[in-house]
Amino acid sequence: MMREVAAEISGDVCYVDHSIEDVSSLEFYGPAYEDCDRRVPDLRKAETRLGWRAKTNLRETLRITMPHYFDTYGRSEALTIVPAAASGVVAAHPVA
Repeated sequence: MMREVAAEISGDVCYVDHSIEDVSSLEFYGPAYEDCDRRVPDLRKAETRLGWRAKTNLRETLRITMPHYFDTYGRSEALTIVPAAASGVVAAHPVA
């Protein structure tokens, strides 16, 4: 879905077929990062305790948030995710 939305936002259909590389969380984040393997998002508590319910579906959320990355890092440049294993922070950087 992210590839489809990237193609819509950029106007470049190459994003639709862009390859996806399967990388373990250990390899991507480093040994100190443990969150990804244990986190299982569940909104039932927010719904039952707070009466909150999401009003925006995932595709629309991506269409709202992804343009920021294209505006920030350049619409004509391909983006890649570069891990910062020491800090556990991940940042998007243009590919040269």
